Amino acid sequence: MKSVIITLFLFSLLTCSCDIRKREQILTQKENELNQKEQELFLKENALQLKEEELLRRSQSLDSLHINVPTDTVFINPEFVGLWTVQMHCIETSCPGSAVGDVKTEQWDISYQNNATIAKVIDDAKVVRIYSGTSTSNSIEMTFQQSNTETNKVTNMIVRLEQTAKKRLEGRREITRGPENCKIIYAVEMEKQ
Repeated sequence: MKSVIITLFLFSLLTCSCDIRKREQILTQKENELNQKEQELFLKENALQLKEEELLRRSQSLDSLHINVPTDTVFINPEFVGLWTVQMHCIETSCPGSAVGDVKTEQWDISYQNNATIAKVIDDAKVVRIYSGTSTSNSIEMTFQQSNTETNKVTNMIVRLEQTAKKRLEGRREITRGPENCKIIYAVEMEKQ
């Protein structure tokens, strides 16, 4: 009986050691596969990093091309030059004293001076404000800033217009007043006289 138990014990030890070796082999194989996949991922990551650096260099070279464009070249659209009747409808406001639906009518004289697009705002035969900015073949973007030293208020205006027909411009005028930073937005429609 003792010999049977010893034999069984030795047999089970032998079987366990075989199972342990098989498990070790399987674990070693899986570890090798994981190391190989890790190496492949590392190579792919390096390749992606090289591509990103190349894209960044290309982007920087394109940006430098834009930076080197001479600033004295200005696009002049002769269709913009002249007197315009301007209708403005308030579409959004957070400033006291203005309301959605308010309507203003002005006359603007658009011209080009010193490499800039200029719009003189005329009210009661007087120039009340002068916008300046840039234009493209079919759009204008201009700004105006006014400071009132008595009230410490700064008013910034941005006008963005698109040509919708030969003698028609449409867009928006955005006014920001400080120090409370309230805002008024007008829809703008312009007809050339």
